[in-house]
Amino acid sequence: MHGSINSLSYGLAAGAFVAFGALLLGGWSRRRHAGALLLACLCCAAWAALIAAGAAGVTGAERWIDVLEVARNAACSFFILRLLGYPRADARRRWYGYCAGYGLALLLALLPGWQLARADGLALSTLLAARTVMAVAGMVLVEQLYRQKDAQSQWAVKYACLGIGGIFAYDFYLYCDALLVRGVSADIWAARGVVNALTVPLIGVAVARSAAWP
Repeated sequence: MHGSINSLSYGLAAGAFVAFGALLLGGWSRRRHAGALLLACLCCAAWAALIAAGAAGVTGAERWIDVLEVARNAACSFFILRLLGYPRADARRRWYGYCAGYGLALLLALLPGWQLARADGLALSTLLAARTVMAVAGMVLVEQLYRQKDAQSQWAVKYACLGIGGIFAYDFYLYCDALLVRGVSADIWAARGVVNALTVPLIGVAVARSAAWP
């Protein structure tokens, strides 16, 4: 039962991000920071499509879900960092810190036996804690973006903050719950695809206002 729901939920998310990516490649290709947003969009679409494929029974899909989730988080964070003006000469340590953190998370995702769906014991606790930290880091970036801007810039980035912030906030909820019960809830996981799909219109509104992006 959960397999079909997951396939539908994440298939919806993949379709939404693919459609949004097509808009970015088309009429919105010259919008500000369109390249960084397109990268995030493609990573989100590939991640959701792979989960949908795995839920539908495609063999080998689970092996790369963790890798693409790290890539999705990194790409979304990179887009927010671009809106914040990174990489900046006065904040190189912070920039390198984010790069090193996501590089380490990607390395863990590539190690045999460290897939979230199969991990247990210390490996499972480490993975859940790392995913929670990534979600917190993403929410901090979104908060920093909104707080540091003036009223005009806040109007321009507000819906991008709501959309990408929503992605990280739901991840935080998912993995905090998983840390408490020592396992990922099937229901919360299944709803995640729909939640991600619902963020796409919000990000689209932000792109429509991108002429006023910082």
